[in-house]
Amino acid sequence: YKHEAYQLQQQLLAERAKVKALSDELEKPMNVHRWREVEGSDPEMFHMLEKMRNLQRRLISRTEEVVERKETVRREEEDIKKLERKLERIPGPELQEQLVIHEGHLRERSDQLTAMNAELADYKRVIDEYQAEIRRLKREKQDVMQKYYRQKKQSSQNEAASRGKSTAGGQKKVKAKLNPNMPRYTG
Repeated sequence: YKHEAYQLQQQLLAERAKVKALSDELEKPMNVHRWREVEGSDPEMFHMLEKMRNLQRRLISRTEEVVERKETVRREEEDIKKLERKLERIPGPELQEQLVIHEGHLRERSDQLTAMNAELADYKRVIDEYQAEIRRLKREKQDVMQKYYRQKKQSSQNEAASRGKSTAGGQKKVKAKLNPNMPRYTG
């Protein structure tokens, strides 16, 4: 087996060398009309050479196809790598779960905020009612105070008139004594 493998390997190397030499010769032909000489003198050899030339052309075209396909595969692998990198950046299921949790918290906070806004509106309404009540009470107090002072003035005028009648001849001015320690209304 080893001897056979060695011989086959030697033949393969020899054939490769021939193919390379013929490929080089095809690319840069030195004797353009040599095929015509072979065609006339040895038609069988000419057919073999024609087959070989056709096979070489096919080999070259197939090699070019392989190179193009390798380039296509390389570009597709680059595209796959780009897509994999993009896929890595896409959020996974863990992030989706966190998003759902945060959305739940956000809904809870929104509900709390809505409830607090309603409560705030209620408190503002109550404050407005209290302020209206305070204004009403201040007006009532003012009215009561004015009424009180009018009555007091009336009563002091009545007293002065009744005293004036009793002292008919001489009128004395009575000064009201104010106690400085007593609180006074300045309203």
